[in-house]
Amino acid sequence: MARLIKIDPNSPQEETIKEAAKIIKDGGLVAFPTETVYGLGADALNEEAVKRIFEVKGRPSPTKAEEVIKDLGEKIDLILDGKDTKIGVESTVLDLTTSPPHYLKGRGAQKGRNRRSGWEGSMNKTILFVCTGNSCRSPMAAGFLKEMLKGKGRIRIDSCGTMFSSFGGPTPQAIKIMESYGIDISPHKTKSLSKDLIDEADLILVMEKKHRERVRELNPDAKNKTFLLKEFAPDKENLEIRDPIGLSDEVYREVAEEIKSALQEALPSILEYLRK
Repeated sequence: MARLIKIDPNSPQEETIKEAAKIIKDGGLVAFPTETVYGLGADALNEEAVKRIFEVKGRPSPTKAEEVIKDLGEKIDLILDGKDTKIGVESTVLDLTTSPPHYLKGRGAQKGRNRRSGWEGSMNKTILFVCTGNSCRSPMAAGFLKEMLKGKGRIRIDSCGTMFSSFGGPTPQAIKIMESYGIDISPHKTKSLSKDLIDEADLILVMEKKHRERVRELNPDAKNKTFLLKEFAPDKENLEIRDPIGLSDEVYREVAEEIKSALQEALPSILEYLRK
């Protein structure tokens, strides 16, 4: 039978949390209150623990500790009783692959202490970089700009491609070149341009004119917030940035330098645009 430990949901005791963590580390299951229901925690890297999660689930999620005991008491190891769940909105999901993190869905955390954490306030502007495959130019641009804005924490940087990329992430050359600048883009996962990404962005910066046209095809209303990156760096002779895919490391280096230089020159104008 599962043990039941009462906790203060607003100020959980450290020793209780450590005990729950040890149970999870040892392959056990722990029930805990969330914004909406009681959830189940397990070690995602422990195959047997994950198997137990799927065996235990398959039923409506309880909203009271008493329901957890009745429904799951013989199947799990510990229940943290934080009384009834109170917030009553969908669970909050955060994307921690961006810096700073941003909300993907749900707003439950805003009703609690996270509302004062500054995350929502720091997410009031989004810049979206667009290239063809989202495997070299746009992730490099995103990497450079994140580095330039490090510590400012008011702008979210994202990237995507107009076509599907078979790489799944940055090309090896892009990773190698960015590492030489002290920037790690290896965690990046490629994704395709979509209307949702366009709608979420406050400013869309593309590498070539064909990318701008694709954005406008998906959402004609986005034409006033979609620009070639180099349009913000008007001293540049050629407004388009070539695609280095399939070319030499030297070309990748040249393109990376071109993007970095354009961003350095364009940054004041970009920030001014976002302040409007």
